[in-house]
Amino acid sequence: MNPLRYILSTVSRIPPAVILLIIIGLAVLTSMIVTDKVSQEENRLQAEQSSRTEYVVMSADAIPASTEIDKTMIVQRRALEKEIWSDAIKSKANAVGRVTEKAIPAHSQIRECDLQ
Repeated sequence: MNPLRYILSTVSRIPPAVILLIIIGLAVLTSMIVTDKVSQEENRLQAEQSSRTEYVVMSADAIPASTEIDKTMIVQRRALEKEIWSDAIKSKANAVGRVTEKAIPAHSQIRECDLQ
């Protein structure tokens, strides 16, 4: 007897409810495997993004309002990308010589809205 014919005749004797349960079980198993792989990749990408750093200009000490900034008042440090303000100044050259509009606390990011 042909092997394919033997397999088909054996499968044809299985009740349809059992075949349906086998198909549903395989679909659930496949979706669980795919979901697990996708979530692992998503976690890896989140971990990679959260560890990205960028330079940002910060105040070395508290800077009073209406003060012209010089090099000694600021430092450039690395910070996590997600912690950096969107309008943060990222280069010392962009901050030196500008006047503060309001007081800036010590060790704070220098932002465009803080300067005139």
